[in-house]
Amino acid sequence: MAGLQKAATRRQILRNRGLKIKGEGDERRMTRESTVVHELMLSNQAFVLLADAIRELSLQKGKLQRLKDVVAEGLRVNLPANEKSAAALKAYEPFDGTIRVYLRLTTRTNAELDRIKNDLNKPANNQFGVRETLVFLCLMICEPEKFACKI
Repeated sequence: MAGLQKAATRRQILRNRGLKIKGEGDERRMTRESTVVHELMLSNQAFVLLADAIRELSLQKGKLQRLKDVVAEGLRVNLPANEKSAAALKAYEPFDGTIRVYLRLTTRTNAELDRIKNDLNKPANNQFGVRETLVFLCLMICEPEKFACKI
């Protein structure tokens, strides 16, 4: 009996760590999707935009959303970044500040975020990073009229 409890406890610990157990019996394998963690330093204004995006998306979906849900929704909309959107984003600068936010993304989601970041940087040789791209996605949700999209 004690051995079964230990096995159940080990499975629960693995699940809590984000590991998934596939298969049964001797065929158990643990997999973990690799992630990337971005440490972002935000200004008060950028943080308010982030909080507003979470609030707006939560109201739309009818349940509390997280920052990664904001990113997923922004990527789902798949709005191409252009000169107009880059100029609208510049109007909200500066984004650098003292509020620390950690953003954990899967490698696939991170690659999609990099694609948007590169699109934002193309028009006028901008130097936007992950922080600015995150603010862009938040603006797509908070102020869709500036980006001519419906969410």
